[in-house]
Amino acid sequence: MVEGEAMIKTELDDGGSVEVFVPGRLCIIGEHSDWAGAFRVTNPKIGTGYAVVAGTQQGIRARCIRLVQPILRVKISGHDDEEFPLSQGNERLLEAAKHHQFWRYVCGTAYMASLRFSKPSDFPGIEISVVETSLPMQRGLSSSAAICVLTARAFNHLWKLSLSIDGIMDLAYAGERVALSLCGRLDQAVAFGPGHTGALIFDGDVTTSIPIQLPRNQIFLVFADLNAHKNTVRILSSLQEAFPYPRDARDQKLHKLLAESNRDIFFAVKRAIEEGDAQRLGELMVEYQKQFDEAAIPLCPDELTAPRLHEVLASEKVRHLTFGGKGVGSQGDGAVQFVARDEQCASELAKVLVQDLGCAEAFVLPIGSPRTVDGLMLPATAGEETPHPLEVLADDGDTRTVSDDTTWISPRMNQPKLIRKAVITAAGLGTRLFPATKAIRPKPMMPILDPDDSRLKPVILYLVQECLQQAGLEQVVIVVGPGEEEKSVREFFEPCHPALLEKLKPEARDFAEELASLGKRITLVVQEKPEGFGHAVAQAAKVLEHEPFVLLLGDVVFLPSAGVDSCVSQVITAFEQSGGVSSMLGTVSVRDPRPYGTLTGKVFPSAPGIVHVTDMVEKPNWSIATERLQPPPGITRDGEYLIVLGPYILTPLIVNILNRHIDQDQRSKGEIQLTSALEEARSSEGLLACLLAGEALDIGLPMEFGKTLTTLYTRAKNMSSVQR
Repeated sequence: MVEGEAMIKTELDDGGSVEVFVPGRLCIIGEHSDWAGAFRVTNPKIGTGYAVVAGTQQGIRARCIRLVQPILRVKISGHDDEEFPLSQGNERLLEAAKHHQFWRYVCGTAYMASLRFSKPSDFPGIEISVVETSLPMQRGLSSSAAICVLTARAFNHLWKLSLSIDGIMDLAYAGERVALSLCGRLDQAVAFGPGHTGALIFDGDVTTSIPIQLPRNQIFLVFADLNAHKNTVRILSSLQEAFPYPRDARDQKLHKLLAESNRDIFFAVKRAIEEGDAQRLGELMVEYQKQFDEAAIPLCPDELTAPRLHEVLASEKVRHLTFGGKGVGSQGDGAVQFVARDEQCASELAKVLVQDLGCAEAFVLPIGSPRTVDGLMLPATAGEETPHPLEVLADDGDTRTVSDDTTWISPRMNQPKLIRKAVITAAGLGTRLFPATKAIRPKPMMPILDPDDSRLKPVILYLVQECLQQAGLEQVVIVVGPGEEEKSVREFFEPCHPALLEKLKPEARDFAEELASLGKRITLVVQEKPEGFGHAVAQAAKVLEHEPFVLLLGDVVFLPSAGVDSCVSQVITAFEQSGGVSSMLGTVSVRDPRPYGTLTGKVFPSAPGIVHVTDMVEKPNWSIATERLQPPPGITRDGEYLIVLGPYILTPLIVNILNRHIDQDQRSKGEIQLTSALEEARSSEGLLACLLAGEALDIGLPMEFGKTLTTLYTRAKNMSSVQR
């Protein structure tokens, strides 16, 4: 059986047991930006945190057994067995979480599990017996987080909690905080499993996981235990004194390091890994270490001066074997990491670090060059037969047998579906289409001709089909007005009345079943008052799970160019190609930009269809358009401008900004505007756009609606003649 998303060795016997392995994590870049980004809840001027992490092959393994008695029993070689009661909110368990020398992280996580999920006699006891600890302790490799995640996985399995990967991470983090840890959420990346390399974004209390496309040619990292002393608690407490509000220039320098400087290096590191550029990655590590030392050492000199770390980084004995290196975790004299020049240099470097430079242990961690077996990712070096095969349950329910030296990684962790859901805004009175909207409300219920199947259907159905059937999304959230508007949309997606079904032709009955099936994947959210486009988006986001999503306007339909994917699919592809970090706006080109939101920017060299937005104006006049909003050369025809009508892909950052605007009643023209949030995101974190191969057709004005009907009819007629 597989616990959560990380592929781990598990076995369930009649008594109820599971064997769990959780690795450590190596922070390649972005240490401290997790807790710094969390302070955005208090001080929104703090920058968002970014980090790149990799799961180690070393970790903690435990056999976890279901017990009849409601107790937590913990065991490890060299220590006495201990037992703690598992009743809800038990004070002894809480006391152990705060003061126990060895088991406090297990007790903290168990305490939170009992507090959140337990009722008297509902759940059994659990025994956690640690059988392997190959992960160096207190060396910046998240050993405390690993034991918390291990405990959370044990409870998830033996209590049958059915927690998602995010739920496991949240429970483990809560347990670590109960145990008085000052660490941020970055450490919970150990839940992704061994070998996983990915990016994390920390914005207030929201953590977003972003995949990294692994390169074909491997990059070899080497990390080592410096065999010296560090005090993580002192480092964290000293640096956190500078937050949430800087006291002086030194604090301001640390704020800049963990925000703007870290962000810039993060994107460069992510790009270097994806391109397999080991030399560039090493150079970036050196640059980051220099910036970290300048900003952080003055705030905690006794720990961060780290003479042992800097001695090893500067050693002539490693220079010819590496492209560069830096500290690990919270920094200090705990551990060091290097980018080796190649695989042979990595092996030699590990020996030099231990034999010549006195490190306690050194490990090689390859990144990249994955191959695929039955949809699962595994390292290119794996696959040799061994006498003791390991069975792993794959996502499709089949059991694979692989060698013990193979590390399996969940396909959804390395190749996740970044976009699963869409939001369609359909609230509003539709006054510009009066009197038609007196009979048909909301406005997206107005009928159009779908050229793909020559059916007359409401705009809302056209958009839903594009999301669920053409783009392959899983769920659509529709924002509607109260009363008759909500009723109209809800009843449309409900099964047809039997009397109507009986009158329909067989083909129409089949479509009626398809319509009802689509309705099962639709959630309606009511916007009680018309408080603006941004307000509607924020209301819809309440039912989403802190993940990026597609946004469509209910009065705009998209017609892709012949032979290309739907416009929603195009935006999703561009978002994934860009790395899935910044929000993405779908754009089309027009000669008159004055009625629309209009943007300009710089073209990505590696993706000519993607623009990094540098300026954006809502409904510009001709003077502003010609002076500020000329599109980048070569992306449109002469005299045309890039306008935004969607589809959008919005990240949790945009939702956080909108919620803050609502809380602070920050309005433009009396409404909560999405444009204001996009502009804030553009100024602070960046905003991207892509040019669609297709047309955006407006139904919001009578003349534009007429043009839309004509365009769709012409496309349908042409397709019909081709089919004949």
